[in-house]
Amino acid sequence: MAQIEDRGAQRFRTILVLLTLIALVGLGTILWLTQGQTLLTALQTKPSATATRTPTPGFTATPTLTSTPAATATSVIRAETAVIIAPTPMPTATPPMTATATLTPTLAATATLTPTTVVTVSAPFGSIAYHRTVNGIESLASINLGDNTITPLVDVGLVGDLLFNTHAPIGTWSPDNTRLAYISTFKRDGPNALRVIDFRNRTNTVLYWTRENGVLFSPAWSPDGKRIAFVEMVPLRENQTGWSIYLVNADGSLCQGKAVCTLRTNAQGEQYHGGLAWSSAGILALGSNSTGGNDVFTLFADGWGMFNLTQHPADDSLPAFSPDGKQIAFTSTRDGHYQIYVMDVHGGNIRRISRGDSTDYAPTWSPDGKWLAYTSVRDGEPNIYMMDLQGNNVRRLTFDGGDRPAWSR
Repeated sequence: MAQIEDRGAQRFRTILVLLTLIALVGLGTILWLTQGQTLLTALQTKPSATATRTPTPGFTATPTLTSTPAATATSVIRAETAVIIAPTPMPTATPPMTATATLTPTLAATATLTPTTVVTVSAPFGSIAYHRTVNGIESLASINLGDNTITPLVDVGLVGDLLFNTHAPIGTWSPDNTRLAYISTFKRDGPNALRVIDFRNRTNTVLYWTRENGVLFSPAWSPDGKRIAFVEMVPLRENQTGWSIYLVNADGSLCQGKAVCTLRTNAQGEQYHGGLAWSSAGILALGSNSTGGNDVFTLFADGWGMFNLTQHPADDSLPAFSPDGKQIAFTSTRDGHYQIYVMDVHGGNIRRISRGDSTDYAPTWSPDGKWLAYTSVRDGEPNIYMMDLQGNNVRRLTFDGGDRPAWSR
């Protein structure tokens, strides 16, 4: 009887196991049909996410896809912030940093462009000799640009450039700045003299005298300081008056056995309008009206040639060579009144330098070629002013009258 009960219990357990297995298989089938695609997708994406986060120690939870783009976004923001605060590129070379590094030159270039918009010109130096009238006496003085002191030099009298109102300098410095050549007379309508002050030995020497009623103009030194060119009014036939360019040796010796050498005598009808200049390249320039209007001409130091550089109906005169001989500053009325212009030595690229409505004339170059001193009539009185080659940084140099400036070399 006991054996029969044992076999019955065994059959019951067997049937229960079979039913359980059948239930599990059915449940598995149902899960596969409903969730199989989702489980397959999870199984396919799991290795990639695990590989991305493997280097992180102690991280056991299954990562999500949002962790990777979050890390990348953080690195880009950090890199750009570093460039803006400190333009020096960071040493790491990850792809986000490579893209950000291209911004660094742009930021640096923007920073370096700011100073280039400021035009700076070196401070002027040297001395400027000029004409002034004190108590009715015509004289020369000098202003030192280092300390702005004014030193009286010599009385000159009513010489040719003052009588004929050429506005040209009466005295000019030698190339080594040790001497000053100038024109003087001791009485009205008396003879004019070309003289040289030597500041080394404190001498004042006469190099040439005119006859009574003779008139001299505009001394100009040769580049080597050995000769001086000047202009003299000369009588022509039929009681006409013309002019000649003469040369004299600066040491007082004879020129080809004579007191002076004649460089050129003008044709009948021409008039001299002032501003004889001698360039460092050995070219002479002056103002003349041989064409019916006043123009700037150049010629060689042997007197050959007369080349019209301006060819303009306006009044062009008072040429002054730049220290390197490549440019000529001059005075012109082509804009309605006297103004300062600069052109190339061959007459091209003419441009106006001075501005405003005042009368500006008689330019002279600074030793470094970066400034022009000139005469300007403001408040009814001429005085010496200076400006840079863009017409900026205008500065007044004299306050009690002055004109016809000549800057030291």
